[in-house]
Amino acid sequence: VYDCPSADFRNPRWRKKYMASSAGDDKGGWKEKRKMKRMSAVLKELILGILICGVFFQSTLIWLAHDKVQYTTGLWIGIVCSVLKAVHMEYSIRNALERNEKGARNYARMMYGLRMALSIVLIGVTWYFKLGNILALFLGMFALKIGAFLQMPIHRFAGKKLPQIFGE
Repeated sequence: VYDCPSADFRNPRWRKKYMASSAGDDKGGWKEKRKMKRMSAVLKELILGILICGVFFQSTLIWLAHDKVQYTTGLWIGIVCSVLKAVHMEYSIRNALERNEKGARNYARMMYGLRMALSIVLIGVTWYFKLGNILALFLGMFALKIGAFLQMPIHRFAGKKLPQIFGE
């Protein structure tokens, strides 16, 4: 998973020694390389599940909406929020793995709180400026949960073709 050559990458003394020995090569050693890695395959499949869910909601439930433009904008604001929350989740999980147990727990809670606070702010901004339908916004945000359930079937059916699609 990591570019660190030893399984003992959580030991700070070893990490400092390793990073000092490779600092001239790539400006920061394995930690810097890991930051530059692309999105994981699981995240790509999750985002694909979110987008499939968004297209499904758009094509099926738009006929029930009174104001179709408000429904569409609210739904896709929620879908974009879900995608950004998924990317931030992967980022925060990767950073939490570098910390000790107590620090990782506190960091994960702080990042969860940040995601929820930004979601509440987005709901408030959408409501105040009338950017979209609030129920459709919630539906778009809920697509993250449905996309998580869709990730496994997507991996099963399209897992071998996704690297070709994304150019890996």
